[in-house]
Amino acid sequence: MHCSPPWREYFLLDPEFPQRLNHTGFDRSVDFIQFLFEKYAQSDLTKKSDRDVAISGLVNRIENVLQTEARYGIFARYLHRLLLWRRTDENMRGIVYGDQQFPSWSWMTYSDIKFLPLGRLKVPIYTDLRFDTERRDVLLVQVRAIQSCSLELKEGRHVIVDANSRVVGDLWLDITSNTYFQYCIVIGMEDEIRVDPEKTYYILLVEEIPSENECKRIGVGNIKARCVSRESWERKLL
Repeated sequence: MHCSPPWREYFLLDPEFPQRLNHTGFDRSVDFIQFLFEKYAQSDLTKKSDRDVAISGLVNRIENVLQTEARYGIFARYLHRLLLWRRTDENMRGIVYGDQQFPSWSWMTYSDIKFLPLGRLKVPIYTDLRFDTERRDVLLVQVRAIQSCSLELKEGRHVIVDANSRVVGDLWLDITSNTYFQYCIVIGMEDEIRVDPEKTYYILLVEEIPSENECKRIGVGNIKARCVSRESWERKLL
């Protein structure tokens, strides 16, 4: 039987939560926050759109304790790790929050999400991925081209294959039809010594809106570094 790491229970039972987040280190803190958000995403509320209100108080408390900005369930301190989520049900539709439109990069757009299980992650420099100072629903990002690769369905999962038909990555889609497989945002990479072209990049698959210099997320996954262009251009991720 699968058991949760013990520090998750310490967090849950701590009467002074979320103060403990300041004393347990980055990895354990982000692990617990991901665990907590996965549970909230699965909350059996009468109205799914009530989830935003239900979690807002907790997010505000964590934001104040950690002294880090939060937007749509994403903390600036853990920005890269909290962007790497996937749907657990491909038939799941996005949640409608009344007149409010949530950005495509927020895990709060779906129920039943999981964060990618990662170890230590090496992330791009701050200017490559950050909150916009003018609009709360925008991330400023660097978009790159996916080179000489295609998307295939093998044994029930989406894989990325190169020009030689070798599997070079995995992809979890936010939408299952009309997927535009051309551009991505590098969120992080394996933090280990390895020949650079074979390193694994963790990415968001995006679809561009060229006339507006904007894009939206349509999936998440991993891919070999050699399959992503070095050239990039700044866009607004909505």
